[in-house]
Amino acid sequence: MRNRLIRKITGVAMLLALEVILQIIGNYVAIGPVNVNLSLMPIAMGAILYGPLAGLLLGMINGAIVLINAQAFLAVSPVWTVIVCLTKTGLAGLASGFLFKLFKGKGIIPGIVVCSMIVPVINTGIFSIACLTVLRPWLDGLCEALSNPNVGYVLFIVVIGINFLFELGVEIVLTPALIYTIKIITRKYDIADNIGNALYFNKNKETTSE
Repeated sequence: MRNRLIRKITGVAMLLALEVILQIIGNYVAIGPVNVNLSLMPIAMGAILYGPLAGLLLGMINGAIVLINAQAFLAVSPVWTVIVCLTKTGLAGLASGFLFKLFKGKGIIPGIVVCSMIVPVINTGIFSIACLTVLRPWLDGLCEALSNPNVGYVLFIVVIGINFLFELGVEIVLTPALIYTIKIITRKYDIADNIGNALYFNKNKETTSE
């Protein structure tokens, strides 16, 4: 039990370090008026490998890091900006971890792909709702700066469009590839609780069917 806890803490810490590095890089990569969030991948990996709480922790830390580069939103509403930043990635990681549990015994790869996709979907969904409500002054100011009164077009095409597709593409391609590599390693070293348990369950299921 103690060794498993140590492995889990070590794994989450490594993903956290990767998250910080990717977020720092993402601060210098912008598609449109919003920076690309490259660090969603470690959130999905943490949720899948180590469970919902790990996903929640990595997501909230990610949100805290994002605040460093959120001056435009902080100027509109410091309180709501903090709440939105912590909530959108925190809930994304939590949901991904719980969702992966539903795929145990039903196919690891489909579960990894779906749970990887759900992170940018929830992250972008909460951000969109916030822009249309509590952070609306920022969106209105952007519409005015672009001389485009169409709020829907500015939000979903200019702000979110390519940005979201890029983040979704990264999650779909890279996260499953990295998780599948760890899955192979897990067969021998059991370094990830969720994947290890899922493999054990599937192995027993196959043995029983034979």
